[in-house]
Amino acid sequence: MARVTPLDVKDILDNCVITDPIVGTMIKTANKFINRIFADETTLTEDDLKEIERWLTAHLISISLQRTTTDEKLGDASATYAGIYGEGLKMTSYGQTVLLLDTSGTLARLGKAPAKIYAVKRPY
Repeated sequence: MARVTPLDVKDILDNCVITDPIVGTMIKTANKFINRIFADETTLTEDDLKEIERWLTAHLISISLQRTTTDEKLGDASATYAGIYGEGLKMTSYGQTVLLLDTSGTLARLGKAPAKIYAVKRPY
């Protein structure tokens, strides 16, 4: 069951014109992801996961349906979209907030290979 509502998510989105059913679809996606990734995490509270889910939903909306503009003009219509800040969750300010809220570091480690250390015998 989702931790957030469309209204929770719309509260943090800039100029949100997306319908509740569409936001609800993105919430379901974020919820499934959060439940799978944090299934064994014990340091985050349910309130922590709720905030992560809310900001992750906003991130998903931002990268797929509602890109953020940094400059708009009306005469000879023009729009400049916010640049890509990085990959994955670093692509949007919402995703960067997700990384900040995840104090366990779980999301920051996703997709990174674990470090390996090998002992090398001395030749003498």
